[in-house]
Amino acid sequence: AMQTPVYSADALVLLQPRGNDALFESAQTSVGRRTIETEVQVINGEQTRLQAQTDLGLSAPPPEADVAPIGETDVIRITVLDENASNAATYANAYAEAYIEIRRNQSIQDLLAAADEVQLAISQLQVQIDAAEDRAVRDALVVQQANFSTTLDQLRVDAALRTGGATVIKTASTPTAPVEPTPARSAVLAAFVGLLIGLGAAFLIDYLDNKVRSVADLERLTDDPVLAQIPVDVPPDFRPVALSEPDHPSVEAFRGLRTNVQFLALDNPPLGVVLVTSSIPGEGKTTTAANLAIVLAHAGHRVALVDADLRRPRIHVIFDITSAPGLTELLLGTQPREVVRHVDIGRGQQISVYPCGAIPSSPSEMLSSKRMRSLLSEMGDHYDYVIVDSAPILPVSDSMSIAACADGVLVVAQTGHVTTEAVTQTLDRLHRISAPIIGLVLNQADDPSTGHAYTRADVSTGFVETPAPEPVLVADG
Repeated sequence: AMQTPVYSADALVLLQPRGNDALFESAQTSVGRRTIETEVQVINGEQTRLQAQTDLGLSAPPPEADVAPIGETDVIRITVLDENASNAATYANAYAEAYIEIRRNQSIQDLLAAADEVQLAISQLQVQIDAAEDRAVRDALVVQQANFSTTLDQLRVDAALRTGGATVIKTASTPTAPVEPTPARSAVLAAFVGLLIGLGAAFLIDYLDNKVRSVADLERLTDDPVLAQIPVDVPPDFRPVALSEPDHPSVEAFRGLRTNVQFLALDNPPLGVVLVTSSIPGEGKTTTAANLAIVLAHAGHRVALVDADLRRPRIHVIFDITSAPGLTELLLGTQPREVVRHVDIGRGQQISVYPCGAIPSSPSEMLSSKRMRSLLSEMGDHYDYVIVDSAPILPVSDSMSIAACADGVLVVAQTGHVTTEAVTQTLDRLHRISAPIIGLVLNQADDPSTGHAYTRADVSTGFVETPAPEPVLVADG
C-alpha cells in the first residue's frame, strides 16, 4: 500500500530485411532469429539510449528499456517503466525512434560509401577515355562509364529512400493504470508464502523441540516406570494442594503416586527413605515431596519430611514454619526433638517436618557425611516413610550421596521445562552409583486423566499399565 505506483508503456517496431526499402535490390522474406537478437542488443545498447536522450533534450539518460522479440514474429517490443505515466510513453517512443534513426543512418552510410567507390571508378574511366587514341577502345570505355553512372544514380536514389528497414507499428500510449504494485495479488502471494513459512517454522520447532512433553517421551528414555502424571493445576496458595484442596484432581494423582509407592514395597524391601529429586531447578520436586508426604500420612503412616536442599530450601516456606533449627543443626548434634516440627494436616493427623536449618558453606560435604547416612537410617527405623527433598542432580552433586543410601529415588520431570537430554543424564548418573530408582513423576502434565496407579506384575517384566485400587490402610490408633 505504501509503494509508489509504477507505469508501463510499450512501443512495437517491425523489422524488415536489409534492402527491402530499396528500389533496385531484390527483397528478402524474413529477417532471421539471429538478426532479431542482434537488433535487440542494438536497442539495449548505450548508443540508442544516448540518441534518445539527445532527441528528448534530457540532461540525463532515460530509464533503461526492456527489449524483447514477440514470439516467432519480426516484431520487437520496447517497454519502459516509470513512476510517471506520460514519461513512460515518451521514453518508449523515443527509444523506438532513436533505434530507427540509427538503423537508417547506418544503411545510408553504407550506400554512400558504395556511391563514393562508383564515383571514383567513373573518374578513373574518364581519365582513360581522354587518353585513348583508338576509337574502338575509347567507345568501350564510354560504355563502361555509362554503366557505372547508371549504378551511381541507383545508389543515390536508394540512399534517398532508405528508412533503415525498421518501422514503428504501434506507438506507446500513456497508461491509465499502474502495473505495480498489485495489492490483491501481493496479498494472496504473501498469505501463501506466510503460510508455507509458518508451517515450515512449526515443523522445524517441533523437530528441534527436545523438551519432555508427555509420558511417552519419558518412556522412550528409560525402562524406569512413570509412577504418576500430575496435572498442571496449581493450588490457590503456597501450601501443598493436598492441604488447600483435598478433593482437587491433582490430589488424586498424588494418591495414585502413593499407591504406586506402597505397591513397590510388596515384592521388595520396605521403602523407608524415599529421595525426591529432579534434573534441574524448578521442576516441582519440593511440591511433589510435600504432597506425597501428606497423602502418605493421610493413609495412616508415620511420615517425616526432610528438607535436604541446602541451597534453595522451600519446605519451611510452604508450611509456614521457621527454617532453623533444622537438618544442618541436626547433623551438628542437636537433638531431634529440638528440630522437628509437627505440622497438622487435618483429620487429626500430623507429619514430622525437618526444615533445612542454617545454610552451610559446603552442603555437599555435609550431606555426604557418615552422620547423614546414620541419621537417615535412624529416621527409617523410626518412621514408616521418610520423604527427603534434595537439590537437583545436574547442577550440584548434593543429592548423589543421599541417593546412594536411600531406599528409593523418585525423579520429577516437568513438562515443557526439562529436556530429554537432561533427564537422560540424570538417570545415567543415578544408575552409575546403583541408586535404587523407583520411578519418575511427570509434573505439570496437560492430561491428568492418566495419573492412575501402576502395579508391579512381575519383577522381571517391569511395570504394566493396570489401574490398581487404592488400598485402605487403617492406623492402629
